[in-house]
This record gives sequence, C-alpha cells and structure tokens, in this order.
Amino acid sequence: MDYVHAYSNGNEAEVWDRLCALESRRDQDLSEALRWVATEAMRRVRRNIERLIPRWEARGHKFGYDWAGACDARYVEKAPPLLGNPTAADLESLDAYERARGPIPIALRAFYEVIGAVNFVGRVANGWPDSEILDPLQVEAFSQQLPALLSEEAWDVVICPDHSHKYFISGADAFTVQLPSQSFDPVLRFESCDLELDGAPLTFGRYLRHSILNRGGIGLVAGWNDDAPDPTLVAFLTQGLEPF
Repeated sequence: MDYVHAYSNGNEAEVWDRLCALESRRDQDLSEALRWVATEAMRRVRRNIERLIPRWEARGHKFGYDWAGACDARYVEKAPPLLGNPTAADLESLDAYERARGPIPIALRAFYEVIGAVNFVGRVANGWPDSEILDPLQVEAFSQQLPALLSEEAWDVVICPDHSHKYFISGADAFTVQLPSQSFDPVLRFESCDLELDGAPLTFGRYLRHSILNRGGIGLVAGWNDDAPDPTLVAFLTQGLEPF
C-alpha cells in the first residue's frame, strides 16, 4: 500500500490500523511514510482542537482553573495549557530522550512536535456531564516529564490523569505509555495493564480519535456508566471535524 496516497485520499482509519500492525519501522522509505502519516494526522488533530475550543465556549464551558481552591495551586501550576505551542526546547527534549533511552513511538512523537499538550479542563456548564464524569480531553507535555524519565524514576510517560484527578478529586492511576518503544502508535496503559476499547487495543491515536471525532473532546469515562453526554451536545461539537 502507498500509505501516503491512501491516507490523503480518505482511507485514514485503514491506513492507521495497517501501520499499527507493522512489526518493524527500520526500512527508511517506510519510516518516512510513517512519519508523514503521523504528522499529517496530528496537524488534523490540532485543527480539530482549534475548532472545538470556541464550540465548547459557545456552550458555556470556561476553560482553566478559576474554580480551583488555594490548596490546588501546586496542581494548577503543573497543568498543561489549553493548547500547546511546542518550542525548540520542547523538541530538544524529545531528541534528548531518544539519545539516552531509545525511540518514542512515531505517532506520540508527532503529537508532541505538532501540538505539544492540550487541556480542556474548565468550569462545567449546564447541559454538560458533571465534573466527576466529564473527562475532558487532556494530554500532558513531554518536556516536564523528561527529568524523571532520564533518571529512571519513571519508565512510562503520563498521557493524562484519570477523570477525577483532572478536577483534583482523589481517583485512580493515570493513562500512560511505556517507553522506549519501536511502535507506530503505542497502546495506552492503566495501572500497568494495556487498555482496550470495543475489543481492540486502545492506542494513543485511537484515544484521540474517539475523544475528538466521536465525543467532541469529551473523553472516555463519560458514558461508561450510562451517563453518556447529551447527544445533541456531541453532535454540535463533532460536526464537520476532519477525520484522522
């Protein structure tokens, strides 16, 4: 398959699944195709996020932490931005890790290069799921985690806290990705176990696709316990988003 041509012509999901199934990315020509697809996907993810931000605001959501108390200040300080803007230092942190420890999965690295971080946490508005189940889209920055990864204090990079911890409520462990890895799109882990969604591995790319294209930035948890978001809200958020 010509992955670049197929992806460009509307076969995004099929191409992504095929690339996830590859056992090796050593061939130079193939590596270039994998990087192109991953980068193009994350460009579309970024454009979708830029579309979703004003839609969330139009439905009364106020991004940020004006709801947080003084005791939460240390957590607010560490929280990722609404939408990242990767700097040269952020990109160097990726190279520094790969020089010292090994490869970062291609799709995950592309996210850090194109987007860097995202954080839809904010004050919950009427018509939205309660903050205890909302689970807004969030991906933490890589550069802040680099010291722990290089010192071997941590082997997994944190993608995002669980839905409760996003609102500084005591909850469970975070979603993580094990590094280093030769994979194209890494499987998300929770409490040291690989996650699944609809009977298939829940990779980082599938997490973004489900959270953005299917839920309009509302994450995984809302709906697992029959608390699904209002379908009219989801339809408003997801209308016209770019497939990736």
